[in-house]
Amino acid sequence: MPSENDQIQCLLTVKTLCTQLSEPQDSASDPVYGAQQKCKRKVPANPGQSTARDLILESWERCKKTFGKRMTRPQYKVLTDEQLDDLRQKHTLFLRAVHRHLDPLLEQLDDPELAVAISDPNGWLLDVSGSSTCVDHLAKAGFCPGVYAAECKLGTSSLGTALATAHPAYVEGDEHYFPCFHSYSGTAAPILLPDGKALGAFAFITTKPNLDERLKPVLYSARIAIQNWCELEQAHQDAVRVYQGFMSQLEYHLIHLDSQNQVSEKRHPIPVTDETQSAMIAVTKEGECSQRELFLGGRTYLVNVGDLWDAQGKNKGRLGLFQDITQRKQMEFRLRNSERLSLLTSLAAGIAHEIRNPLTTARGFLQLFAERVKPGQERQFVDLTISELDRIQQLVKDFMSLAKPEDPHFCRVDLSEVLRATVEFVKPESTLRGVRVLFTPPSTPVWVWADPNQIKQVILNLLQNALHACTPQNSVKVALYGANQTGQRAVIVVTDTGMGIPPDQLERIFQPFYTTKSGGTGLGLFISKRIIEEHQGSIVIHSAVGLGTTVQVELVSVS
Repeated sequence: MPSENDQIQCLLTVKTLCTQLSEPQDSASDPVYGAQQKCKRKVPANPGQSTARDLILESWERCKKTFGKRMTRPQYKVLTDEQLDDLRQKHTLFLRAVHRHLDPLLEQLDDPELAVAISDPNGWLLDVSGSSTCVDHLAKAGFCPGVYAAECKLGTSSLGTALATAHPAYVEGDEHYFPCFHSYSGTAAPILLPDGKALGAFAFITTKPNLDERLKPVLYSARIAIQNWCELEQAHQDAVRVYQGFMSQLEYHLIHLDSQNQVSEKRHPIPVTDETQSAMIAVTKEGECSQRELFLGGRTYLVNVGDLWDAQGKNKGRLGLFQDITQRKQMEFRLRNSERLSLLTSLAAGIAHEIRNPLTTARGFLQLFAERVKPGQERQFVDLTISELDRIQQLVKDFMSLAKPEDPHFCRVDLSEVLRATVEFVKPESTLRGVRVLFTPPSTPVWVWADPNQIKQVILNLLQNALHACTPQNSVKVALYGANQTGQRAVIVVTDTGMGIPPDQLERIFQPFYTTKSGGTGLGLFISKRIIEEHQGSIVIHSAVGLGTTVQVELVSVS
């Protein structure tokens, strides 16, 4: 029991407040006067509860300054249905926490005059649940989801005052600022995280003017339980965000199966097709727990499949990790080619030099011998031998070009003139093959900064490839598109209507020593690509089997 001094001090405090808040008006119509008188009548036995009474008096003082002359009902501020849905979505965690803890309690109490109200940190009422009788009664008074229930709008109330003071609040009957709420009583508490951030507030509200004292300890217990659950859930969500952030930095496609072998999670750092995703799921379900490489959807993956176990040795599912190693495989392939090319170029430099001299001598003597042999079978054999020696000579020339490429001699070149000369050069061969070569030069010169001999070598190689891919009645078209400004691109397009290139061959078309021609060296396109890249240009090939091939070469134009 409080001492006599404590009780006197409490009465003095109330009296002082009454004096400060009093005004020369009709005391019966002054809401502050009514609250003061009630505080006088309800001097608590426990001095610690005086804080709750003080909170109400302070709330009434704020309300009087906010609203001025007292009205019967507040002017409600209400959200639209769409705005309310968005707000509920934003505070899903808090709503779930309150319902998780209080819904079973409401069912157990089964009080037809009890409801639970939930608001966001700003005072917007998110939900009112509980007894349908009580919920309907509150709705008729204007207290329903979507209403702005802050103290600055609805006056002194358990929910608004709890949010305004960040402390639990108990408001009964005529302690409410607006008379329309005098038939209700409520107790509310804010939910705060350890950093002081408010998640919202909840309140027990009854359609009785006096509050059931048993609800106060229930409020405290529920507040502690909800705060703890929210903290744990917040920590869990933070951990999930860290995990997701970590996984997003890894180049892994993840398939997680639960203990029932059903997909519980799938994550792809880059989009994949439905077919590829289905294949990944199938591999995770049926594949052995091992590491291996798989080719799926045109990409190469390093696959790790493993079972998941808990501490008791119980299977908790399966995890499939698919690392896209396509670029790494391509880099390894290029590195092997580079090493191979380096070795071959070193050999080519020495061998080609040793072959050229005796080859020239042998061809010269064969030509002299051919002039003395009469036309017939012997002459045919000699001509065939000379032809094969020429092919060897070309191979040696390609090797020398690969081993010791000539330095380009750049100058201002009219590309249309280079194309015209090259097309004229191949016309005899095209006539023999029955293939038409069409070229219409542009009306104005197209100037580029290039080595004319190397560009001619590239165009000649493209035209010869096009002729070899064609049969009689096919055609090869050469087009040139100029640029209007310096620094733009001049574009050469060589199109044939020949047999086309299969996709698997097209991927390897620029690799050294790869060829589909019986007598080819596999160096023509490789050298052409290198020449164009040295000219700061690009070369791209598009092809379809049975439809033909298009090669596009771009070079930087000059004025």
